[in-house]
Amino acid sequence: MTMSTPLTLRKVPTQERAKLRFEAILSAATDLIAQGGSDHLKMSDVASAAGVPIGSLYQYFPDKAAILLTLADRIMDRVRIGLTDAMVGVETLAEAEEALGVTLKAYYQMFLEEPVARDIWFGVQANKTLHELDMEDSRANGEIAFRALRKFAPRKNWKNLEATCFLIMQLSGMACVLPSP
Repeated sequence: MTMSTPLTLRKVPTQERAKLRFEAILSAATDLIAQGGSDHLKMSDVASAAGVPIGSLYQYFPDKAAILLTLADRIMDRVRIGLTDAMVGVETLAEAEEALGVTLKAYYQMFLEEPVARDIWFGVQANKTLHELDMEDSRANGEIAFRALRKFAPRKNWKNLEATCFLIMQLSGMACVLPSP
């Protein structure tokens, strides 16, 4: 998990049994989102589907937004790891272009193969606090790209390059969740 998720969780599981319950809750939430969308997700339905008492659900997640953030956080982590791995060792502009292209295509492919990821993203965008965290994620991903690309630009252009990298990451996220043609 990134550092943003624990701020919204009431309790982070440490024991194996608690971790299994936590994962059952997230799995149930994912299934319910796949069936009816994040707008219709109800805490009582999540608890029922996970086979846990509602009190156990609230031990970890104070509200639906915390569940959505945790699920979104996992997606963001996957994307960040993929981007970081792709940009490591980039030595030429052509390699950088290839790495970014492959990463963005993989990101788009994830949304095609996992439609629930799209719905989670929409749920995040609908919540102001979660949307701000999404913007932080785009900034972090933009920073990864910027660090890899700045060696190909004069220092005087770094500020513009940094802003461009952020915009590419933010707009890519928006474009990837659009329905496929």
